[in-house]
Amino acid sequence: MVIRKFTGLAAVGAVILGLLLPTSAAAADYRPGAFEPLSTRVLDTRSEEALAPGDVLNGTVWLGHSVPARPVAAVLNITAVGATGSGFLTAGAGDSPQPATSNLNYKGPGAVSNLTTVRVNTAGWFRIWNAAGGTPVHVVVDLVGYYDEHSGRRYAAIDPLRVLDTRSTPGGPPAAGCATKVPVPHGWVPSDATHLALNVTATAPRGPGYLTVDTGLRTSNLNFTTGQTIANQVIAPIGADGMVTICNSTPVHVVADLVGYYGRYAGSLLYPQDPTRLYDTRTAGNGPIAAGGTLSLGPAAPAGATAALLNVTAVQPTATGYLTVWGHTYQRPGTSTLNFTPGAVVPNHVQTPVDSARTVFVYNSGGSTHVVVDSFGYFAPTPADWPPAD
Repeated sequence: MVIRKFTGLAAVGAVILGLLLPTSAAAADYRPGAFEPLSTRVLDTRSEEALAPGDVLNGTVWLGHSVPARPVAAVLNITAVGATGSGFLTAGAGDSPQPATSNLNYKGPGAVSNLTTVRVNTAGWFRIWNAAGGTPVHVVVDLVGYYDEHSGRRYAAIDPLRVLDTRSTPGGPPAAGCATKVPVPHGWVPSDATHLALNVTATAPRGPGYLTVDTGLRTSNLNFTTGQTIANQVIAPIGADGMVTICNSTPVHVVADLVGYYGRYAGSLLYPQDPTRLYDTRTAGNGPIAAGGTLSLGPAAPAGATAALLNVTAVQPTATGYLTVWGHTYQRPGTSTLNFTPGAVVPNHVQTPVDSARTVFVYNSGGSTHVVVDSFGYFAPTPADWPPAD
């Protein structure tokens, strides 16, 4: 194994299964933190050799004086590009061995991205592995922000709410540019909120391209090919106009579902954990989720949690469709989490509210598909003694 180090660059359908899981509290709990936005590119192997199967990249959120000394987790947009075959990438803390989980699946030379929240060690380091059995692939990592032990914005998860769908607007998809605006629904989002957690989907693009949430960095959040429907979660700043700006490189319809917000006062802290596989229909003996079926699994977080932090992957679906992931209520929202085509392997980052039972539901719209659910931590109320004394 080769280790390379980077220090930074400037109504519910039929429930097919109700699964009781060992609580993820069995995993080690680390220091909690609140979100601090920071947009910068921290890794890009395209100027060097591709990451070989079995090799690992070391990266850090520590960029001079930009980041305080107490980051507990990093929020990364990871892109795989230029692969010669298929495989997957896995993220973990800088002091941990490779976990038995996945964050991003790639196939062929096209670019594919996924948001990832990963624990960092006390020095702010994280690792990204190209799993053995894959192919060489270039890796690009953009830092979206980090969770800090002493300060930052707290997170409030909500039941998914569709806040934008350009398909309902006459005149076709938005032209290339930055004219797409996501309104802030003030009935759900308080005035102190600074960032929205959105699940953004590109659909029916007229050519290959990408979407970018305008944070000032102008790097891509998700990449698409002609006619493709693909989603990725983003943490997006609310602009001076009270809206979130989305830029697109080519005409494409954009759908945005609100899943939470970050604010200075009310909300929860993130408790990062080492990645843990909660469920895999390929090995659990229950088979794939049928069309119209819903997987019910829990508890997906420890007692007292307000939201679960997951990576959900659809594996080898038999038809085109989508998954919807939610918690907190038995009523399925009219939103989607990830979209798939036959035979694909498609992940997405999920931050979903949970109730006292900490149950998470996964609905499959079409065909049958295997589903893999990995946990990366949870959100819980701010303790009375936070922030800790130095």
